[in-house]
Amino acid sequence: MTTINEALLRKYKPFGQLDSQLLRFFVKEAKVRTLLAGEYMLKVGDATGDSYYLLQGEVEMKAGDGRRRRMQSGVAAAENPLAKIRPCQYSVCAVTTVEYMVLPPISVASTSEAEGAMGMEVDEVPSGAVGQDSSVLEAIFDDLKRNSLALPSLPEVALRVQRSIEAQESAEKIARIIEADPVVSAKLMRASNSVIFRGVSKISSVAMVVARLGLQRTRQLVLTFAMDNLFRSDVPSLLKRMQRLWSSSTQIAAVAHVLVTHYGIRVDKDSATLAGLICQIGVVPLLDRASKMPKFTNMTESQIESMLHRNQGQVGTLVLKKWDFPVDLAVVPETSSDWLRDHEGPPDLVDVILVSRLHCMGQDTYPVDAPPLGEVPALRRIAGEDAGPEFSIGLIQQAGKEINELTNLLNS
Repeated sequence: MTTINEALLRKYKPFGQLDSQLLRFFVKEAKVRTLLAGEYMLKVGDATGDSYYLLQGEVEMKAGDGRRRRMQSGVAAAENPLAKIRPCQYSVCAVTTVEYMVLPPISVASTSEAEGAMGMEVDEVPSGAVGQDSSVLEAIFDDLKRNSLALPSLPEVALRVQRSIEAQESAEKIARIIEADPVVSAKLMRASNSVIFRGVSKISSVAMVVARLGLQRTRQLVLTFAMDNLFRSDVPSLLKRMQRLWSSSTQIAAVAHVLVTHYGIRVDKDSATLAGLICQIGVVPLLDRASKMPKFTNMTESQIESMLHRNQGQVGTLVLKKWDFPVDLAVVPETSSDWLRDHEGPPDLVDVILVSRLHCMGQDTYPVDAPPLGEVPALRRIAGEDAGPEFSIGLIQQAGKEINELTNLLNS
């Protein structure tokens, strides 16, 4: 039977980036188990919080819709955990005799999951968790493990609109709720009369907006235009960072909207816009928590960025789960930095946001863990043979004005 030690554990993600003290903890907690061919490691619906890694052998993952995928030990994808989303969306069955490793919940926000889906558990220890600043990161790690990290609430106007729709209240009542928030009302009116949303005639009231767009689309746009309230801080040192984060999110949202339109992707445009805005929402509670600790001011910029990069995806998914977002939106923060994510079938919402994020990154900020643009599966699925740097150039040429207009609208 395989013996778990630090050297072995470092071969799996994200353990290679942990300091020795934390790594020793996981070595001590690791358990090795075996399966015979035909036996199951996990089944659809299992809710265990543990993480499973393939050590030896071959397994088959079968989704609830019948899709199948095999995984062998030793390949790059096997460095990532199996079936991380909870409850499990895949059954994992041994094809050969299998050895696998079971660990207590850990975060894999920066890794790609074998089946291309990512989960809801959040408890990562980011790289850089060493030295005098490790107490900040360990405190966040502990909060995540205990599920006690303070998460933001849904914006008030969006919550009220959602409740009114669920209560089947009238369109007039919903319009009055929106009108009580002048900022959201103004943005909704401006959007409805923009070239992006405009109908045959000009809209002159919120009630007309609701009547034309329908309740569900209105709800989604209200949430979109209320989202910037969350990207704020009373801490001066965080305010600029939050402003940069919001600006980045609006660019991603605008590109996502345009991608769906110009490439004929069968994804709702409003959902794509909203997904772009919330793909980095996990940064908000992480920064809020860290800023309350005295040693946060001693953290280097690289340590802060590492903390955010490693944790924001899973924390963001927790936020959206708390808000009762549909699954396709809730998994966006976690999956949209899984640059090698691949799946069968047409492009989906995560593909759109993943490509939008890469498009919005300059040469200096292109992720070090991402492959060349032309090798990103999501981009090849969207752009086909045109995938590569020329894709971004072509998108700017074709829809640069539209992207700028929507970005300005979201930032207004």
